[in-house]
Amino acid sequence: MKRGLVTGIVVIVVIAVLAVYFYSGNNSANCGKIGEQVSSIYEEYPEKCCEGLTSWASGMDTSVSIGSKCYETSLLAGSPVDTCINCGNGVCEETENACNCVQDCKNGENSKYDTIQTFCEEDYNNFCRADNPQTQDLPLCQLCE
Repeated sequence: MKRGLVTGIVVIVVIAVLAVYFYSGNNSANCGKIGEQVSSIYEEYPEKCCEGLTSWASGMDTSVSIGSKCYETSLLAGSPVDTCINCGNGVCEETENACNCVQDCKNGENSKYDTIQTFCEEDYNNFCRADNPQTQDLPLCQLCE
């Protein structure tokens, strides 16, 4: 009788520990992994990145990387969806660049544009519009002069 009671208590404790592990907000089941999206607004996403990862405001990024430098674009930010990145591990992973993880991407890895010339030829007019004087003062827009 006593042995059955002890076994029953052990089973209950194990179930309780597993329940806490799988349903608490501090485990990997309820957090965003590398490359996954998170949001404090939309319930279909985890609310935060898993421990050791960084939340990057990828939904409405307001910067662009050219080689190993990052430039502000003056675009409006505000998307409530971020992406989890492993910034600071010494490896420039696919979702990292000079704008969101300069410590891992010091040599221009994963930059949107390899060179200033490429930016000027491909997207200068998208970021630096003549009808928007605010953009003309940006360091980004002065690269192609």
